[in-house]
Amino acid sequence: MTNRFFKMICLAGVVLPLLTSTPLQAQLAESSLGPVQLIRSLESLQDDIASGQPGALQMQPRVLADIGQKFLKEDPSTWENAQNIFAALTYLFNGGNPDVVETILKNAPDGIIPKNYIDGARAYAHHKKNRFLKAFDDLPEDDSEIPAALLLSITLSTVADMAEASPEKASERLNWVRLAAPGSLFEEAAIRRQIKVASMTGDIKLLRLLTRNYVTRFSRSPYANEFWRDFATTLPSLDNRLDDQQLTEFVNFAPKTIQLVIYLKISRTALIDARMARAHFGAEKAIDIAHSLNVSDASARLYYAASSVGSTAAEDAGAMLKTISVNELPEKDRPLLMAAQAVAKGVVLDTSILPKQTDNDEEDDDQSALKEAVGVPVDQVGTKTNEPLPTPTNTTSGKKDEQKISGEIDQFMQQTQKKIDDVDKLLEKK
Repeated sequence: MTNRFFKMICLAGVVLPLLTSTPLQAQLAESSLGPVQLIRSLESLQDDIASGQPGALQMQPRVLADIGQKFLKEDPSTWENAQNIFAALTYLFNGGNPDVVETILKNAPDGIIPKNYIDGARAYAHHKKNRFLKAFDDLPEDDSEIPAALLLSITLSTVADMAEASPEKASERLNWVRLAAPGSLFEEAAIRRQIKVASMTGDIKLLRLLTRNYVTRFSRSPYANEFWRDFATTLPSLDNRLDDQQLTEFVNFAPKTIQLVIYLKISRTALIDARMARAHFGAEKAIDIAHSLNVSDASARLYYAASSVGSTAAEDAGAMLKTISVNELPEKDRPLLMAAQAVAKGVVLDTSILPKQTDNDEEDDDQSALKEAVGVPVDQVGTKTNEPLPTPTNTTSGKKDEQKISGEIDQFMQQTQKKIDDVDKLLEKK
């Protein structure tokens, strides 16, 4: 009998009482499964969740409740076995009822398992973070006496706080989780946590590996939206370390809606930082994707034109800016439209004309875009504008005019940076 088949039998023993009212089946399930086997059935269900099996995630709360009820009905002598106590702790760290585990620990004899596991579990159950972290400060990666599922669960519970103090150490722990449990919900959760750590350490190679593994193994996970939301936040922070080809390869991993969010954010950030080539590239990509999705391309066209007003394509860029209505843009982009229009006209911008942000402004537009991209219904879908993109053309004034316009845009960037930074404080919510 294979281990997978054994897990399926265990899972059936847990779920059948939930799906039928036959007393005999419930009795058989209760008499045939001990704490260790019940936890194995939970692990099997979690593997199904990670692979995107229909209904698996919805089943988990019922299975956890059923396991908790069975634990409370166990004979007290059951908890004199260390492996059964470890099973109860694994249940706790995987979403189990803290009150059930607290009852078990109160009635269990002392000295059955190491004291730090008891202390850590109680701290976790009562939300005592510092005590919990202290209890597992030196958690082993390989201990034959401690079930791997428990070590993996505790690691995933501690790694977020560990990353704040030592992202390198946190990344090493997450590497261990991924390698110890490939294809499981443990690996899926580890990848979602590690992409944040990879952005903190600037490890491009690791970020690429994690993204590829997630797409290959967990694209159907019910937690995929969370992964892509973090990906859309993480990648733009590293865009200045990637050339256009590398950036494109990264972004192409994501669904189209996420690609649009990423390119818009990268283009806007590059525009404000006066990295016009990257702003131009990101905007061009965003326009193409917006057209393919049949959604508004107003912001993308704004960024494209604004990145061109200081080049030999200034005239065409100015014409494009005239086609963009303030009403098409989110609040945060309206100052950029006014600024770009001013530069296109060769006028030194007075920052006092920019609209001020008020305390009553709506939710940050980037956050809204992310919610829409990962599945929240779109409140408003714009129409695409298939306007030709401006391309560089020769002018009679040559390089001198180009240098003059470049100087104007540099001046504009200095004058408007503070006002734009005020608007960008909205983005700090993320």
